[in-house]
Order: sequence, then C-alpha cells, then structure tokens
Amino acid sequence: MNILRKLILLFLVVLGLWSGFTYYLYYMALSNDHESALEQALVEARIAYEKDVTYRRWAARMGGLYAEITETLRPNPYLDVPDRDIVTDSGKKLTLINPAYMTRMVHGVMLEDAGLKAHITSLEPIRPANAPSPWETTALESFKRGVGEYHEIAVEDGREVMRFMRPMLTEEPCLKCHAKQGYKLGEIRGGISVTVPMDKYAESLARTAKGTGVRYSVIFLAGAGLILTMFTLLLRHEQQRNLAEMALRASEKKTRESEELFRTVFENAGDAIYLTDMEGRILGVNNEALRQTGYSRNELLELHVHNLDTNHNTPEAIRQLRDRIEVGKVAAFETAHRRKDGGLLPLEMRVACFNMGVQIAYISVARDITERKKIEGSIAASLKEKDILLREIHHRVKNNLQIISSLLSIQKQGMSNPEAKAALLEARSRIASMALIHEQLYHSRDFGEIDLKAYLEQFVPRLVTTYKGGRDVTLNLDLPAVSLGLDKAIPFGLIMNELVTNAIKHGLKDRAAGEVRVSLRQEDGCLEVTVGDDGPGLPPGFDIAGAHTMGLQIVTLLTEQLRGQLTVDSTRGAVFNLRLPIVQPGA
Repeated sequence: MNILRKLILLFLVVLGLWSGFTYYLYYMALSNDHESALEQALVEARIAYEKDVTYRRWAARMGGLYAEITETLRPNPYLDVPDRDIVTDSGKKLTLINPAYMTRMVHGVMLEDAGLKAHITSLEPIRPANAPSPWETTALESFKRGVGEYHEIAVEDGREVMRFMRPMLTEEPCLKCHAKQGYKLGEIRGGISVTVPMDKYAESLARTAKGTGVRYSVIFLAGAGLILTMFTLLLRHEQQRNLAEMALRASEKKTRESEELFRTVFENAGDAIYLTDMEGRILGVNNEALRQTGYSRNELLELHVHNLDTNHNTPEAIRQLRDRIEVGKVAAFETAHRRKDGGLLPLEMRVACFNMGVQIAYISVARDITERKKIEGSIAASLKEKDILLREIHHRVKNNLQIISSLLSIQKQGMSNPEAKAALLEARSRIASMALIHEQLYHSRDFGEIDLKAYLEQFVPRLVTTYKGGRDVTLNLDLPAVSLGLDKAIPFGLIMNELVTNAIKHGLKDRAAGEVRVSLRQEDGCLEVTVGDDGPGLPPGFDIAGAHTMGLQIVTLLTEQLRGQLTVDSTRGAVFNLRLPIVQPGA
C-alpha cells in the first residue's frame, strides 16, 4: 500500500510538471506569433518608407516635374524657386511639383488605398503642416544621437498601430530648394514617418492563437494520457513482480530440465556438432563427430579445427573464416574433414557465432554428404551427356537442312521455267533461315534461346546477296542485343525471310539502287521488328489480311501462331511492323 501511495504522488508531480511545461510552450508559441506579426508590420512600414524615399529621390534627381494647375492641384506656396509657375505655348498653366509635394500626394493615395499613413516632417519645417507630432519629435531627436531607425507600438484613435520613422539625408538635388535654409550635403534634416494599422495582424493573431490553443491542448492531453498509461503499467509491473519471483524459481527448474534435454539432443544428433573458441580450439563434440572422424572424445578435445578441416588448415585461414561470421548469423559452406585413418569426408558445414558468457564461441554442425556428392557427380555426368547429345542433334538438323538446300539449288539449276526456279529459291531461303537457327544453337551455350542480333546480322545480308541481282542495295541494320525462345525462333526466322525477300524483290523492283531497313527493339514484354524499304510503297487499298501471295500468307499465319500483330505503313516506301509478345502475362 505504501508503494501505491508513492506511485500516485509521483503521478501527480509528473502531471503537474507536464502541465507547466506545455503551458510554457503554449505561451512561447503565442509570443513568437506576436513577435512575427510585429516583424511583418515593421517590414511593411520599411517597404512603404523605401518606396517614398525612392519616389522622392527620383523626383529630386529630375529637378521636380511640371503638372497642369487644376482645382485639386494648386501651386506650392512654400516653394520659392525661379520658374515655379510657367505657361506653355498652348496657354496651359503649369506648376512645379517638387519632391516633397509629390511625396505628400503619394501619401494621400497610399492612405486611401492601403490604409497606411505617412508624413514628411522636420524639426525645422518650411510648411507648418510638416511640423512633427510628439512621437515624431522623439524620433527626430534620436536621429541626432546616431539612431538609424525608430519604431514603436502605440494606440491612435482607439486602434493599435506600428509607428516607424527613418531620417532623410540631404543629397545634392535637395539643395535646389533647401540650400537657403542652411542645409548641407549629408546632413539629417528631417524624416518620413509611416503608421501601419495593426488590425489585420490582430485578426491573423487571433486565428493563429485559436489553432495554437487547440494544438497544445492535444499535446497536453496526449502527454497526460501517456503519463497515465506509464503509471498504469508501473502499477501492473508492481503487481506482476511478485508473480515473476515465483516464475523465476519455476524457470530455474525448467532450465535444469532443458539442459538435460539439450545434452540428450546434442549427443544423439544425426549430424556432428563441434563447439570451438575464437582461435579454433575444440571445446566440445558429440557422438556423431566421433563416428565421422574416428577419433575419441579426448583426442578431438586436444585438436584444433585446422587439424581436421582441409580447406581451413592454417590458423590464418581459421581467422579469415571467423571474420566472415557475425554474431547471431549462420555461415554455410562445404568442406572436407580429415579422418584419423587419413581418409577425407565431404561435409556441409553450418557455423554460428554466439556469446557464451565471458567469451565468444562457435557452434558448427557438420553433415556427411558423401552420398549426395556421388549423386551430384552422376547428375553432372548425365547433364554433360545430354548437352553433347543436344549439340549433335542441332548439328545434324543443320546439316540435313543444308543438304536439302543444296538439293534444291541443284534442282533449280536444271530448270528453265522462271516461276519454278523462283519457287525453289524461295523454299531454299526458308530452309536456310531454319538451318541458321540450328547452327547458332550448335555454337551456343544456351539451347533455350537464340541471339537475334547475331542471327539477323548473318541471315539478312545473305538474303540481300541472294536476291539483289545487279542492283545496288544498301542494308541498314539497327539491332540491339535481344534473345528469343527456341519455340518462337523458327517461325520468327521464316517471317523475317519473307519480309526481307519481299522488300528486295517487290519494294525495290525495277530500281537500280535502293535501301532496306531492319530494326529491332524490346520493351514492355514485347519484341518489335520493323522491315522497310525506300521504294514506291504498296498499291492503294492494299490489305495484308487479303494478300494472295504465298509469302505474305506465310507471314500472316505465323504471326497469328505467335499471337503477334502485323501492321503496314506505305507513307515512305513499304514498312512492315511486327510486334510479338515474348513474356507471358503474369510471368
């Protein structure tokens, strides 16, 4: 009960401190917002002042300016300079507006539009209306003492305002009007005051204060809830501490039982287990380790890891292995242990690093993989035989296709019918496209895919050489490195054979020279191939779906077989665009 009272008292103290801290933060936030509003008002006053000084300096440098005398614009009675009032040749009466007069008029506009009140003043004014107010007098006196700027918060007509003033220095153009008063260059002879109403800033502060109050209320409630939760947990902890003491005694009993269970599992595990220190000295082994190595337990406990491990057989190798193993992580690798009889035993090792009281230790589990190594060797030999067999199959298929191609060539030479010879030539080129694929597979390391770049760089120039006759045909290839599966490679080669042949035979027909373009690119799981020429293009109304030539019928059928899409463009020559999916959806 005494502890409960102490916790409640501590809770109240912490809650009180939290309340005071959050209120302090709330007060400081309001203060910062107020200071920010004052700074914004001061910046607004400075901008207004700089604008007035800029207007005044410009007018002074211009020597003033003339404006027509009207009901609202009268001559300045306090301006005593030659040619103050003039009459133009057209009879207009003009009066000179000096910088001070212009600044006063700008102040009137600024008061109407922005609500800012500005005033030109001096301790020795020419114009009575420029006489300083009490606060302006205070500001002007401070300028004599070297103060560069004066500002304060005050109340005028029941409204809070920011008062601001900076001095005006006598410049060369100013002497035109004020030299007679004894002004000297660089002297402070007056100032411009700006009065900024604080109404809009007060409204903004009110909105900000409301939001700040809500924000810090939420912070206070969240903190109070956290404090309450913390002390609730402390109470529960106190209640559970006694239960924990009883559980500890029960745990000690279970620990002893677990140690016995661990020892039983350790000694009867099917894999050898080694316990070593950081230097590789063997600290403990199980019965399987004795069986694998042929050593007795005492003999193993006198050995070092490098006496057993053939891959880590030096202290330096053991240190390098130790550096690769992090605490709490497992390193797995294959190695071999040297048996007592001199034989080697292949093993799969799993080594873990852990903290064993006052030192770091390593536990290694060694699995005998003699049978697995035999099976792996058998599989590797079988795979090698299959690899050789596949190469030989592709080589023989390629040779058979070449024999067929040669027979067609011999048959063509014995014919006089041009159409029959052309048909045999086309059949021979189709067979050549398939033979080249098998030739590439014979030389490739991967029997599942064809390198299209290498394939087309060999195949397309052969077609051009075969069909160009005496024409000058330029071949333009744009072929990045792209692979295609064997199931799609042969129909793809036949499609390319027909399209390139068609471009040379028909696209460049009756032309002495021309260009054939072949480009290839892969994106978004699709292969896009473009075959085009710079010939006259396809006839009007051409529809590839209704083509009657055998070549285009082959192209259409194989495109459907590959689930591709074939489009034709005849804007600049005949251009065939083939798009094939090479990645299955969801792959």
